[in-house]
Amino acid sequence: THHVHTGVSVRTPQGSVAWVESAEVAFGVLGRAEIEVYVLTGEPLDKAGAYAIQGGAGAFVTALAGDVDTVIGLPLRRLGGELAPGMNERRA
Repeated sequence: THHVHTGVSVRTPQGSVAWVESAEVAFGVLGRAEIEVYVLTGEPLDKAGAYAIQGGAGAFVTALAGDVDTVIGLPLRRLGGELAPGMNERRA
């Protein structure tokens, strides 16, 4: 089990806001062969934490507490909530 923290900062004409979203991810027990096969795919070589939950490593996840988008790297639900007031002002 490990924690993933994603920091976001948004600046608009109305001001700035910054926050950190966190999620807890649990992997099953992986054997050496499973790890070697995954590494040979090349997927983990350019990833923070050496895995992509939205890719092949998603099969290793046994539990997720929090938003999967936080683990992927951009908590979209919260971001949308932060941007919505400004978008509504622009439409008015």
